[in-house]
Amino acid sequence: MRRRVGSYRIIYDLYVEEHLSSEGGTVAAAYEFNCELSLEEMLKVLNKKGPWKWTMRDSHWYGDYLNCRPEEGVRVRIHHPAEFSADRTQAPEDRYTVLFTIESTAAASRDTVDHAFRDLLVHLHARNLREIESYD
Repeated sequence: MRRRVGSYRIIYDLYVEEHLSSEGGTVAAAYEFNCELSLEEMLKVLNKKGPWKWTMRDSHWYGDYLNCRPEEGVRVRIHHPAEFSADRTQAPEDRYTVLFTIESTAAASRDTVDHAFRDLLVHLHARNLREIESYD
């Protein structure tokens, strides 16, 4: 699987992640999934089911999105491409993307963040989860 770290693309595996983290790199990962819920509905479900605290943010670039900082050095964002795609007809209404960034100083590993997020997706009735190239 391809990963973007800084301006370099690397082949991702656990060895590479650990190596980058020990040298001060940031691990970034992205997924897309389909979900019938709106961002507002997702926010309610995610905060109800925990353990992370989510907030709605807005960005000139991404439009409204959900943001979470489950611990120091970890950031998780859920974006709705239909809000920021240049050609909005190309982004299905039920498609969302999620972006993880994990700083080298974070105690959490990529696997830990992935596992916790996948547990939360069950409560959203998300489907078709697939890894995509990091985008930030």
